[in-house]
Amino acid sequence: MDDKIYKILNNTKQEIKNIKSNVLNDEEIDTIMEKFRNEINKDNVPRKRKTRKNVIISAAAAAVLICGGTVATATGLNVFNRQSHANDITFTHTIPDSDETMELPLDKFAVKYNYNDIAKAAQEIEEIKTAETDNLTLQVESVYCDGTTLMIGVSGSMKDGNPKHKQLISLGNIKLSLGNVTYDILYGGEESEFAHLDGSLVLDEGTDNQFSGNITLVVLGDRTITEPETVEISIRTITAGDNYMDQNYIELGSNLNLSVNVYPDSSIKDDNVYTIIDGDYSVRFYEISPVMMIVGFKSPFDEVHSWLNNENGEPVESMSLRELPDYGDRFSIGCMVPVTSGYVTASFFDKNNLDENGNVINIKEIQINMDEVISHLKNNP
Repeated sequence: MDDKIYKILNNTKQEIKNIKSNVLNDEEIDTIMEKFRNEINKDNVPRKRKTRKNVIISAAAAAVLICGGTVATATGLNVFNRQSHANDITFTHTIPDSDETMELPLDKFAVKYNYNDIAKAAQEIEEIKTAETDNLTLQVESVYCDGTTLMIGVSGSMKDGNPKHKQLISLGNIKLSLGNVTYDILYGGEESEFAHLDGSLVLDEGTDNQFSGNITLVVLGDRTITEPETVEISIRTITAGDNYMDQNYIELGSNLNLSVNVYPDSSIKDDNVYTIIDGDYSVRFYEISPVMMIVGFKSPFDEVHSWLNNENGEPVESMSLRELPDYGDRFSIGCMVPVTSGYVTASFFDKNNLDENGNVINIKEIQINMDEVISHLKNNP
């Protein structure tokens, strides 16, 4: 949770129609800020760099203490497949000083990725080794990299057996070195020039102490990963909680280091730009990968905003990036979880144009067949 504080402060350029943004309440902000203040002064891990290798190997550097032990793998499923159920896990929160309750996601900040699609495109680790703290064993199982998004699939278990049945492990204050470039949530300048850096694990379905999750980096523009690299990861705070609001979290250790070789495969992305024009309105699809869909919108009015809704009329899941790509074509950009079949609707709207019930009135809608979009994106120009 600690390194997700930027999501509170983020002044995103993305405009989302009627999206269920679930604005943080005072209690949530107090919880997050307390943990952020506690962790921000932790000691940093020195930057390291390793040479490249010919096969993908997860080499774990010892953290606070190396004690033997292995992480049990759940029923033969890929680590990304095992995360699919996490999108639907919720908990009941009682509002302070009242009897009112509300159902919230286990991790409010987690993006609801299409994990099964990611699993198909990921590369399995050929040699699995573990990294440990006094209280946690962690291992890398699988790596996804399309050049824009690097997602490292990790599994873990608590050494005490998780007697309090915590469900969420947060990997905080992550520093990730990729070749000669370092990305660090705690620093400004070049080290903060990433669109997304995050990590967490969720208790696997039907288990007591087997967690699956990922560490995800999104980079844009000239920072796109084009060559094989050795990635060094320092996880400086690790906690386990019942959910993202749990103030009685357990500290699982700090300064845990992982190293993994990454081989980007840009062919995972379908990126032959495709534009749909309807009068003065346009929707442009720049690329679609198993992780992310980059879409542009253009209208004749500056004050008009736009987004995609799925077949149920719900906004497509936003990636909530710190920055957005700029293609220099004057399209307003949105980054979202991909929709690869069926129909979506591009909605153009003025947030101040409301009906008598306070609902935003769309000034333009364009229905889009995603099967056709995917087909166009896959074709050679």
